[in-house]
Amino acid sequence: MALQPDGGTDPLPPVDTVTPTPPLPTPPIPPTNVPPNVNSVRSPDDGKEVSDSRLWMRHWRLTIGTTAGDVAQDLSHYDFEFSVDQELNQISWPARIKIWNLSQDIIARMETKELQKIVLWAGYQEPSKQYGRLVSGQVSYYKNGRQNATDTFLEIFAQTNDIAINATIINTWLNKGHTTKDQVQACVDAMSPHGVSLGTIPENMSKDSAPRARVLWGNVRDYCRDIARSAGGTQFIDNDGKFHILTPDEMAAYGKDKLVILNVNSGLTGVPTRTMDGAVEATCLLNPAIVPGSRIKINNKSTVQFTQVNTDDLVDAGHRLQDASLAFRSEGDYPVLRVRHEGQTRGNSWHSHIVCQTALPPPVNPPPTTLGT
Repeated sequence: MALQPDGGTDPLPPVDTVTPTPPLPTPPIPPTNVPPNVNSVRSPDDGKEVSDSRLWMRHWRLTIGTTAGDVAQDLSHYDFEFSVDQELNQISWPARIKIWNLSQDIIARMETKELQKIVLWAGYQEPSKQYGRLVSGQVSYYKNGRQNATDTFLEIFAQTNDIAINATIINTWLNKGHTTKDQVQACVDAMSPHGVSLGTIPENMSKDSAPRARVLWGNVRDYCRDIARSAGGTQFIDNDGKFHILTPDEMAAYGKDKLVILNVNSGLTGVPTRTMDGAVEATCLLNPAIVPGSRIKINNKSTVQFTQVNTDDLVDAGHRLQDASLAFRSEGDYPVLRVRHEGQTRGNSWHSHIVCQTALPPPVNPPPTTLGT
């Protein structure tokens, strides 16, 4: 009731005449981070420069499921961080994923070994093509607990192709006249139940034939390592499950169609640095197309370099530095030796840390060698 100047009262309007304030419209939620229907990483514009305006919206998907892959739990809406290491001559690539405030039901299903396979896709939303699979492997072990009074965490350590290379036993024999390629194929056939197929291997492996038959029995990892060492190459299994043995010649051909141009428009951050042994270290925005064996192109004029100085008392150091300087005078096209992909879904980190290696020329004035020492 409202008090009037004459002492009377004025009744309030009926309740049903009051119009409620309409709720504010809910902004549209972007689609969930669903990967494309491809099994390989998409490279950025086939080597063309990418506009930086296309690298502003992050994109990811994280799932954990059964080994067979028929059941998977989507964890994309949780806050998590990850670190994935990929390196040549390292068959199994490790990954660490730390998830915050995860449901206890999911942890319980991991304890019963129902959920054992972790898959991570990351990159940027379309129209950018810097999006692909970083991890698809078995959970090796995990730890969980309380970070502070309010937050809990689950830290997962996984390995790609861990079972395929470390737990596979080969048991077969090859007839007289078999080649090194036949040995590689036998190893790949033993790993095929785990999704491994034959990739790039040296062409000369199919030329020489063995004078007698051979029995292959034991851990397939040992045979793969010995074959790669004999060929003078490096071995690895990529994200598509292909087993490769690459010599320097095969590495050049393998990475030719995987060239990634790194500059400020395609996500290069900071300044690339050349090391004394001729390697080049660089950091860019997260790019799953950069994998061991691929190639990147960097403008050498924008790279921090070492300068040759008087090193009469440091013969070995000066020799290495001189070789590295000669190798660095190329057009800046380098094969990737190793890369670490790091990211935080609610943090600043979303980068790829790259180490590339130049092909060093023969020494100009090699130091004398002493036999028998």
